[in-house]
Amino acid sequence: MARMAMNAALMMFLMFGAVAGQAQDSAEATIQYRQKVMQGNVAHLIAIVSIIKGDVGHVDHIVSHAESIAGSLDMLSDIFPAGTGPSSGVPTGALAKIWEDPDSFEQLIKDAKAEADKLVEVAATGDIEAVREQIGSVGRNACRACHLDFAGKVSYNLQTVPTE
Repeated sequence: MARMAMNAALMMFLMFGAVAGQAQDSAEATIQYRQKVMQGNVAHLIAIVSIIKGDVGHVDHIVSHAESIAGSLDMLSDIFPAGTGPSSGVPTGALAKIWEDPDSFEQLIKDAKAEADKLVEVAATGDIEAVREQIGSVGRNACRACHLDFAGKVSYNLQTVPTE
């Protein structure tokens, strides 16, 4: 019984400590978190491409990968708070333009989310050719567009998206 109480107390501490810590995120922690979210998106894109190319046969995983990408795009506005740009002194690929032109940045997030949502819909059909087309659209019209305007570079190889 004492062990259960100790475990419950530990869980409460961890849960409430994590919630309290959210309000005190440092610029460095936020930037590192943001980079991990973006790296996750790239990993899901590459996983889908691997399936499309036939490197692996997990066609039934495409929807989950697409949903992960779409879900992470719901977070983007939250992970670019004021004070986490180049002026923070912490290395980041994010350009100051994100905070100087937030309306354009938010529009690109909405556009990217629409592309990712369409990827989820297309993936659910099981039509690999349609997925191939839409994953290319996500890369070109969502990821690349935002990275060119707000990161100054594209940090992944669009050539990994098969076109045939």
